[in-house]
Amino acid sequence: MKSTKVLLLAVFVLFLVCITTSSAAVPVVQFTGTPTTGSTPLIVGFTDQSIGNPKGWAWYFGDENFTAPWTQMNASAGWTPRNDFSSVVMPDGSIVFMGGQDSGIVANNDVWRSTDMGASWTQMNASAGWTPRWGHCSGVMPDGSIVLFGGYNDISGYLNDVWRSTDMGATWTQMNTSAGWTPRNDFSSVVMPDGSVVLMGGVHGTTYMNDVWRSTDMGASWTQITPSAEWLPRWGLHSVVLPDGSIILMGGFYSFYTPGSVYYYNDVWRSTDKGSTWTQMTAHAGWSSRAWYSSISNPDGSIVLMGGQDSGGIKNDVWRSTDMGASWTQITPSAEWLPRWGLHSVVLPDGSIVLMGGQASGGFKNDVWRFMPAGSSAQNPWHIYTAPGNYQVSLQVFDKNGYNSTQKKNYIRVISTATDGIAIFRNSTGFWYFDYNLDGIVDKSFRYGGVGDQIIKGNWNGTGKEGIGIFRPSSGYWYFDYNLDGIVDKSFRYGGVGDQIAKGDWNGDGSDGIAIFRPSSGYWYYDYNLDGIVDKSFRYGGSADQIIVGKWA
Repeated sequence: MKSTKVLLLAVFVLFLVCITTSSAAVPVVQFTGTPTTGSTPLIVGFTDQSIGNPKGWAWYFGDENFTAPWTQMNASAGWTPRNDFSSVVMPDGSIVFMGGQDSGIVANNDVWRSTDMGASWTQMNASAGWTPRWGHCSGVMPDGSIVLFGGYNDISGYLNDVWRSTDMGATWTQMNTSAGWTPRNDFSSVVMPDGSVVLMGGVHGTTYMNDVWRSTDMGASWTQITPSAEWLPRWGLHSVVLPDGSIILMGGFYSFYTPGSVYYYNDVWRSTDKGSTWTQMTAHAGWSSRAWYSSISNPDGSIVLMGGQDSGGIKNDVWRSTDMGASWTQITPSAEWLPRWGLHSVVLPDGSIVLMGGQASGGFKNDVWRFMPAGSSAQNPWHIYTAPGNYQVSLQVFDKNGYNSTQKKNYIRVISTATDGIAIFRNSTGFWYFDYNLDGIVDKSFRYGGVGDQIIKGNWNGTGKEGIGIFRPSSGYWYFDYNLDGIVDKSFRYGGVGDQIAKGDWNGDGSDGIAIFRPSSGYWYYDYNLDGIVDKSFRYGGSADQIIVGKWA
């Protein structure tokens, strides 16, 4: 009886532990920036408002150039040099590395883990329960477990079994001995925001596939989404999931075996319905047609593609797309790591990219490299925008339980001091509508003025930024708004009915003053300092003359 109570207590404690682990709160990301609009150089202060007390931050301000150098974390990691392995990032930011083919052309089933961004590695299992393999895929589920499936080895051939680990790769449980999809290797897969797994393409012997399958129960069962997607059959392809939940599929290879039918691809496709239908983003991306490269999706929603093999050999170039694969910019033609194929890379919670292994011209590799593209890791950073444009700002926050990110598109609007926008003053309502970038979008609006008012713009306070001035002839009053916020910064009486108005930097002090031309007398009255006091007056012109202000000498 006593032993039964102890067993029940142990089960209850285990139940509590499981509940605590599975319900551990991940920070919920929120932020603001001030100001969100202004002219260059625009200094913006960003404030983290995330819920859940995050321990780390990765900011992307929208103008990062991704040209920082790669840093070698380890020249020879504990695992044997290899390619076509699989790796994932766990919620706590550690990296788990699984299987692959080594220099002896031998498939492996060992599992390794790094808790320091790839600098050092601990073997979790020398021989996991699943068959040694290469060309397989794996992913992390919402509960933090790892699902591994498919691949190939020379003894068992092509595989379609599915395995799951709930302890970072230390032990494994078989979820399915033979999934519904054809056994294959060098296919691609992604984990969707809803926790489902989507599998695409791959090869079985001389059969190249473009089918798509999905599992909603961690690989235990699978449903065919489509037997033949819009993109051509291929293997050695890669895919990523963007923050909006769409899948981007890129590149790949057609045949080693069919004479005259060897094709590398550099087309890019997008699916917004979990792989059911696909839209071609580009038939030919900027990077050369290739396969067995690596690609990742950044917290800012951009895609980075690295290395691989094309018809000319192996590569170590790096490319980036900020528009879902439609166009690409080369970050570097030759990164610090050696050219290679069959490599793998992951994105850590702090936004850094870690690249591992692969096969180079000198053989298989087990080095590890890291690249940091994020703009800041501070909690509440400041950033200076030096070029005009509309900028997306992204923030990823994290702690030991996981990470969470968000993006705000067109959040920061920077105006060039050398470029004019347009403004509409609607006399009937007194409203102003400003379009800074000549794109037909209202950037700011407010009420200021009304019927009968005369409008003039000027650099009223010497900041170089133009404000507006209203002259109300019926009362002779002027109303100045320096900051385009609809608030009167200065007002005074100067002039009256029948007067014409002009502005200019009359005394060279860097700010504009006003002038009144009175056609009835031909007199000018200048107010340099916007104080309602006449600083200069003289007679010049008549009632039929037109006023033009300029620097004439």
